[in-house]
Amino acid sequence: MLILDTDDLPRRDRVDAYNAAAVGTSGACSIEHELDEGVRFRKRMEIWHFGPVVLFANSGSGMRYWQTEQHLRLDGRDSISLFSQVHGTGGFVCNDRQRSLTSADLAFTCKSAGYWETRWSGAGESIAFMLDAERLGLPGSMIRDATPLAEHSEIAPMLLTQLKAMRGDAERLSGDAGVEALGDAVVSLVRALVASVSAPRPTRLSVAEETRYTRILAHLRAHLADPGLTAARVAAVHNLSVAALHRIFHDHGADLDQWIAHHRLEGARADLASPAHAHRPATDIARSWGFADPARFTRLFRRTYGASPAQWRHRHLTP
Repeated sequence: MLILDTDDLPRRDRVDAYNAAAVGTSGACSIEHELDEGVRFRKRMEIWHFGPVVLFANSGSGMRYWQTEQHLRLDGRDSISLFSQVHGTGGFVCNDRQRSLTSADLAFTCKSAGYWETRWSGAGESIAFMLDAERLGLPGSMIRDATPLAEHSEIAPMLLTQLKAMRGDAERLSGDAGVEALGDAVVSLVRALVASVSAPRPTRLSVAEETRYTRILAHLRAHLADPGLTAARVAAVHNLSVAALHRIFHDHGADLDQWIAHHRLEGARADLASPAHAHRPATDIARSWGFADPARFTRLFRRTYGASPAQWRHRHLTP
């Protein structure tokens, strides 16, 4: 949901309006702005709510955003932020640690961890999840200890994939009946991320068990396009037998093979109906969603949606 586009405002009001929106949505903070090549201040802020999780997208001219323990004292809200620089190259600072930030990176921090900042120069876009730290049900010290280690966790790529996927389809997903479940899944992944790098072994194992199904689903979403995504490979990644993997899905009222086929079909169906993919052959779209056999794809598509891929495309793209 669009919160603010500074191009819609008088020039004299743009900076103040953006700063007020940032404080109102993310809590107490400090911001410095950079003008673009045309010596203009340009920002676009979008926000979507997924139950306990807020998804942010900020784009436009360069900026520097930071929070400190003083900001925590101002609003009494210890929040966790996970973000990536999807366009342009940014930077992340947490206390005495600095790193660059690109679309391949996920940064993790919390307001009580001390000083942290994120920034980019020139045109860019940053996306982020934010949630209250208390949602994790873990000690604050454990969350703070995770801040310098989180990027090395095996959970970080799953969260980055989830962040990008939700940003890419945010308008539809935020209005879906499963919006709360999506937010809860993000909380579970963040909980697993923290525990994986800073919890004592008993807690780490307990959280891993609690969040296993969520982590498996995140892995599946990240690899839907891989035609080699099989039960055996998924089981091996999660240190399970194939039988145990199927049992986990059964316990959640689901079937692994049906889950994969359904989500691949949904992705292909959306692409077939999108003008952005009108130039692509249906077989190419099928392959991009993991269907190596075009005949099987057509058969499954017709059985599920009552039309062939070509008929579906014609129905949705013909004026």
